[in-house]
Amino acid sequence: MDLILFFDKKPKFIVISLGIILAIAIAALDYAVTSDFYLFVFYLLPILFVTRFAGRSAGIFLSIFSAVNWGIIDFFQQQNSYSYLIAIWNTLVVFSFFLIVIYLADELYKALEREKTLARIDYKTGLANKALFFELAQLEIKRANRYRHPLTIAYIDIDDFKVFNDKFTRKSGNLLLKEVAQSLKNNLRQTDIIARLGGDEFAILLPGSGFEPSKIVLQRVHSHLLESMDNLGWPVTFSIGAVTLINPPESVNEMLEKADRLMYFIKTNGKDGLEHRTGI
Repeated sequence: MDLILFFDKKPKFIVISLGIILAIAIAALDYAVTSDFYLFVFYLLPILFVTRFAGRSAGIFLSIFSAVNWGIIDFFQQQNSYSYLIAIWNTLVVFSFFLIVIYLADELYKALEREKTLARIDYKTGLANKALFFELAQLEIKRANRYRHPLTIAYIDIDDFKVFNDKFTRKSGNLLLKEVAQSLKNNLRQTDIIARLGGDEFAILLPGSGFEPSKIVLQRVHSHLLESMDNLGWPVTFSIGAVTLINPPESVNEMLEKADRLMYFIKTNGKDGLEHRTGI
């Protein structure tokens, strides 16, 4: 896994260069062995490597390079029995084989990436899911502690969501979740982290936001959430607990629990409100 991350971060020209070097090494080995052994399959190693880390076009380029190398070597090893046309035909067949493998491998890589993305995204709202939120929040905690930046976290709960589902149907409940997600996106920065933790609970992380700036943001968020519900004619309110931390704890759970307690305070005191504190 570390090796995959290592090559993912490398520029494409480095990956392609490594692929070419490996292909040349295989060609040298191919030339050294007898003509009874066909080593063209081994060219797939650099081809698949380059396709994975530099893309399909780079893989096709290396396929051409490898197929030509193999074709030249094969022709000289079989020159007593091969004509130019047969050598060209064999090279094209090998190249076609490389292309088929590239296509299948590239589609597999893309499918795996899609699955990886879907595993981190809430399918109902398109927001980060709980697992991704914890991962991103952990990085922000480390960054905040390293640079002594404040960090604000908010816990949002839709009041009486079950009652809403019973009254307006589950389909309307799903539309409500999407509307909340869209409202949050519209009123927060791209650098802010928004997630659906599950059910009717959402979390917001505001990196680098002190108490006063985040208070203004969260008041706007609450106001726009209520406004969007009013425009749809839905009697829905929100309980929001938020905490601004100068020295956030190392644990995401601990930080989230602080905001959750404040949200619960709103719940037990009439609902529909924002409780925002600092340094607790």
